Amino acid sequence: RAVDISLPFGSPLFAVQAGEIVRIGGDATRFDGRFGGAQLTVESADDAYYYAHLSGIVVGERDRVALGQL
Repeated sequence: RAVDISLPFGSPLFAVQAGEIVRIGGDATRFDGRFGGAQLTVESADDAYYYAHLSGIVVGERDRVALGQL
């Protein structure tokens, strides 16, 4: 199950659940819609959340994020 939400380029991203960043990948320099741009996965206590087509990432793997954190 997935929800794909489209926003204008450069829009801020807020965590939909508290959790830990378990994977960062992709390439923000290839942000052309075909390759997914930068990507990250947040694991919470009961689910995982995948974010793609990001223009940049300012967190690192194993960082913890709070619900609603920018």
